[in-house]
Amino acid sequence: MNCLCSVTKALCFTVLICFPWSTLCLQKDIERGQNAQFASSDDIKILAHGLLQLGQGLKQHMDRTREEMKAVLEQLNAYNISIHNLRRVAKNDEKTLKETTMKLEIQNELHNRSVELGTELVKALQEQQLVISKVDSLERKLEKILGTDTEKNRPVNLLSCKVSRDSPGSMSKQKDLEVLKMVKCDCYQIFKRGERTSGVYRIQPERSQSFQTYCQMTAEFGWTVIQQRFNGSVNFDHLWVDYKTGFGAPQGEFWLGLENFYQIAHQDQYILRIELEDWKKKSRHIDYAFRLGNEDNSYSLQISQVLSGDLSSTMSACKAVPFSTSDRDSDLHSMINCAEQHSGGWWFSGCGESNLNGKYLRSRINRRPDRKKGIFWKSWKGNYYSFKSTRLMIRPLRITN
Repeated sequence: MNCLCSVTKALCFTVLICFPWSTLCLQKDIERGQNAQFASSDDIKILAHGLLQLGQGLKQHMDRTREEMKAVLEQLNAYNISIHNLRRVAKNDEKTLKETTMKLEIQNELHNRSVELGTELVKALQEQQLVISKVDSLERKLEKILGTDTEKNRPVNLLSCKVSRDSPGSMSKQKDLEVLKMVKCDCYQIFKRGERTSGVYRIQPERSQSFQTYCQMTAEFGWTVIQQRFNGSVNFDHLWVDYKTGFGAPQGEFWLGLENFYQIAHQDQYILRIELEDWKKKSRHIDYAFRLGNEDNSYSLQISQVLSGDLSSTMSACKAVPFSTSDRDSDLHSMINCAEQHSGGWWFSGCGESNLNGKYLRSRINRRPDRKKGIFWKSWKGNYYSFKSTRLMIRPLRITN
């Protein structure tokens, strides 16, 4: 469009220049025509010169117009390429937008489904809690029906546990009695009842009141947990009376209590398993055959045999080691109160072999005041390394169907 305007302007300019000159020449020819029949050579030269200049001007203008047209065509070609690229990009963007929209729709569907599952889970947990509350209420009612006197309950408790271990042929009676009591002697009895989910259960050993503990269920056994630590939420630096009765909560970190431990362990021969986990998530364990004394013997622990495991023992074998706390020094060291030096309470045969009830510290202990005060097991990582988690649990040595 610009080029056509330029051509038009040039032609107009040429006409404006040449037209007056031609008119002047024509007038002169008319005047001369009166005197002569033919134009003179000067006039012809002048006319030829004018025509030559006009042709040269037109040629120059055409050359410029041609260059301008070429530039315009190049710009149009560039515009066409740009439009083609834009269409291709738009097409790719449209494809990407469709894919993104599909992904968002899928994510939205997954989110909605997860919300639904979360709601169903909360509802199931509420129902489970309601069932547990009802079971606890029934247990309390049944305990009242059976009588609150401990001596009256002892024969029933003793029968409930003895039948399961000593009289396989009396399983139907034992099951009827278990349904009546709604409690078991230990977590292995709960496992035999068909429970396979680890969690908090109520048990009732022989000649003891019922209490709650954490049951660790595996594919083969139900383990009664005595001690559990994994995050440092519970302080284990307690005195004798607390270690006797227990502290913490079974669903978290806790110590079951020496008396409860004794009431379970004296029913039969048991296996004690100790599990340790370091801060790199490596774990080891050791299984002991053991006997536990009563309070008159300071709940002394006697290791009779190492049965299995990949953890080296630090517990004194074939020697009864009393449980010791800072306010009741019963350790085997004649000069030092090991519990006071190390923190917490433990079966201290010597002050530097092990203590799984020490302070909850992080990995290797650098501060001098905290050395040997953490959760340590000397045969694995020494006594300056404090473990991330520990668990003490027991099960019967002899397994019956």
